[in-house]
Amino acid sequence: ERGNLHRYESFLNWLSHIPSAKQNSSPLLNTITQRLFYGNSAPLNIAVEFGLLCARKGYAPLVGKPIVIYLARFADVDVTRRFLDEFFDLYTHCEASTTSHLPRSRAEKRSRWWTIAIRAQCLTMRPKLAVALLIDARSRNISINDFTFQLVSRSLEIGGVYELAEEMKAIGYGHSSDPTLPTGTSKIISISPT
Repeated sequence: ERGNLHRYESFLNWLSHIPSAKQNSSPLLNTITQRLFYGNSAPLNIAVEFGLLCARKGYAPLVGKPIVIYLARFADVDVTRRFLDEFFDLYTHCEASTTSHLPRSRAEKRSRWWTIAIRAQCLTMRPKLAVALLIDARSRNISINDFTFQLVSRSLEIGGVYELAEEMKAIGYGHSSDPTLPTGTSKIISISPT
């Protein structure tokens, strides 16, 4: 166990020397990400550090999905929340200094990562945690698509949490007539945490 931890720390040190995404398109990053996260063996602190380091170097779009899924499955929901915020902030800072993406593109990436985390909670049979993340997304004005709302609502019903499921249905999976939202997205109007 201690030897593996030392290997992970050495790996992170090595990774810190990889050039930023602007200077390098690293095909090895896909392989590294798969090895770390599809075997379910990376310690959570290493997963977080790997993700933040990748975001800092501009690789967040490449590694975001598997890292977010991994953390949503195995980490406490508070760790997932903090990671999502810091991951996005680091990526946005890196992106701003290297490329000229539109703010809408950034918002879509953030929305995608939060949606992945919410869906992962549903798929691991933790619909109440999915609702907690939905509430957090709302508080941050992050748009979540209708399919994800439907998945949360169905997961609540399957899990026997009918009260929250009915509340989700009552608001129409969060449909809003807000014209500022992109097509196919929603906002949560009101969901009380339980």
